[in-house]
Parts: sequence; structure tokens; C-alpha cells
Amino acid sequence: MTVGLDATRTESIRTGVEDPYSFSYTPTSTPKAIIVCASNPESATDHIVGITYGGVAMTRVATATDTAGEPLRSYIYELLSSVPSGTQTVEVDLASATTEDIVFTVFGLTSAGNAIERIDSDTLSEN
Repeated sequence: MTVGLDATRTESIRTGVEDPYSFSYTPTSTPKAIIVCASNPESATDHIVGITYGGVAMTRVATATDTAGEPLRSYIYELLSSVPSGTQTVEVDLASATTEDIVFTVFGLTSAGNAIERIDSDTLSEN
């Protein structure tokens, strides 16, 4: 099975206090998986409760922090099945209406096969 990257990636930066925060993603193809990466470059606080794509709950794959010098937290969420086609809303439920900026990147994965699955994941925190 060959896994490819959809030609379209979307970035969105939450700079206000919206909760939930939402933005749209329009893939070029019909992806078999959706990945959302997020980064909070202002603190290591876990602000994200959950993310949905087209109303379907995504799975948190990983989160990592740096609390020693450059405080930040990063996240990876995935949707590997029941991926809605066409333009969809990415909605982020936050633990609070924090004023900290959070940067999001969403992209699709394509496949000639029927499904994409994650084999493993790992994180490394601190510097």
C-alpha cells in the first residue's frame, strides 16, 4: 500500500479567545486519513480537550511539552476512518478561553488501499 500526502494543507492561528475554535479544510483529493498538528508556543499548558473533523471525533496520538526554557506544548490528532469528503470544519474544544495563541496545521493522507493505520507513535518532551 502506498500512502501519499494530499496536495492541500491548511494552517490556522487562533489568536483570540474563541472556544470552540473552528476553521475549514478543503482537501484536493479524497483523503483516507486526516492529521491535525497543533502547537502552543506560549506555555506547556494542555489547552485542547478534543478536536473534531466534519463532526467526527479525532484521536489524540501524542502531546509533548517543553517546560525548561522555551515553554510550549505540541499535539498530533488523527482521523483514520469515517473521513468525510469535501470541505469540512475542524473544531477544537478548549479547556478554557485562554488568550494564548495556538497554531494548527491540517492535512490529508491518501492511499490506493482501503485504509491507513498508525503502526506506532512516540514522544520526546523537554528540549
